[in-house]
Amino acid sequence: MRRPYRHHVFCCTGATCGAQRGQRLKALFKGMLPDRKELGVRVSTSSCQGMCERGPNVCVYPQGVVYHRVGEEDVERIVAEHLRGGRPVEEILRRTLDPDQEPSDS
Repeated sequence: MRRPYRHHVFCCTGATCGAQRGQRLKALFKGMLPDRKELGVRVSTSSCQGMCERGPNVCVYPQGVVYHRVGEEDVERIVAEHLRGGRPVEEILRRTLDPDQEPSDS
């Protein structure tokens, strides 16, 4: 049986966040995680995440961590501290999605 992912990273490629910026972030994550399969990390893109005014957005599941306005310089910290170290990067963390909370437009 295949081992489940510890972290699944979704880089937004919606129109407002910018498809090319989201694809660039995805490429950076993959480049910094050549051992991602062994670490249990999957990196994907998503369509609009519904937080357009705060983009580009990156969500990390299953923790439900949301990073807004992610720049290329932020990817290295997310990889080192969150994906490898297990601690979200508080300085750039925007919110954590609570699975028991009702969805909102914000």
